[in-house]
Amino acid sequence: PVIASFTPAAGIPGTVVTISGKSFGRGGAVSFNGAIATMVPSWTGTAIKAIVPQDATSGKITVQTPAGSAVSSTDFNVNYPLPAINGFSPAQGVPGTSVTIVGNWFGKDGAAAPTVEFNGTVATVSAWSQTSITTAVPEGAATGRISVATAWGAAVSASDFTVNAAPPVITDFSPASGIPGTPV
Repeated sequence: PVIASFTPAAGIPGTVVTISGKSFGRGGAVSFNGAIATMVPSWTGTAIKAIVPQDATSGKITVQTPAGSAVSSTDFNVNYPLPAINGFSPAQGVPGTSVTIVGNWFGKDGAAAPTVEFNGTVATVSAWSQTSITTAVPEGAATGRISVATAWGAAVSASDFTVNAAPPVITDFSPASGIPGTPV
């Protein structure tokens, strides 16, 4: 097989790409920089339609057929959309409270963890997926917006997260007993 061209030259995961060439036969596999694509049932000897997989990264397109394989001469560029925050839960809490942020395009397997900030104070991300982030309210955070930054851009929540003051904690008292009027 020979890859002559592909269109479009860039897209987000889920984009249908038409690969043109010759000697494709009647079936095989397509990958985007090693990530296996889902095929659209229209494979011909000169044209293939493949869907850019969710785990794709920018790089060469490979067509594998029973007769051999072909690699594109140019890269397909995977463009990820900017992240979007749709909401978070709970809406308030003290430092240390676990918070789940929901939205889109927070990252993908193998990518660096997104950066989360509560009104400018960086939080630790404990888990993330394309649509969800689990984090905790960091010490020193103040009431304000939550932001998420990825390699592809940043998003800011539409509403504030309210940071409540931590409740008081009694660690000790002295003396252990006394009569009314005894200073404690």
